[in-house]
Amino acid sequence: MLSGCCCDVNLGPDIPYPRIEVTVLNSGGDETPFRFLMRIDKGPLPHPSFGLDLARVDVQEKGEGYLIIRQVKSGFIQEWNTANPDLEVRNGDMIISANNVSESSAALLERLTEDELVDLVIEARP
Repeated sequence: MLSGCCCDVNLGPDIPYPRIEVTVLNSGGDETPFRFLMRIDKGPLPHPSFGLDLARVDVQEKGEGYLIIRQVKSGFIQEWNTANPDLEVRNGDMIISANNVSESSAALLERLTEDELVDLVIEARP
């Protein structure tokens, strides 16, 4: 995977929504998973479709939850993947935080759907 990469895609005042910026948080390795921050400005209502089929997972003992991407379908994430194959969001990847929220999968979904600007921390599957 890429190391130390920062990609600004679809940013600027004349570029249509959604606007996406990605920053690699951890390039992965033997002991650590590849993680990146995907900042998404969905723009004004109505928000475009992410195009993600998600599974909810909650770990009650730890007081945290995450979302597993079961399938990337038609939507702006699929368009992102086509334009950015080195930083694509894939089936099996996990959304582990949305706007610094990680206490439950329901809270993650709420941030994902309700906030106009969403910072997603995505952990790539191996």
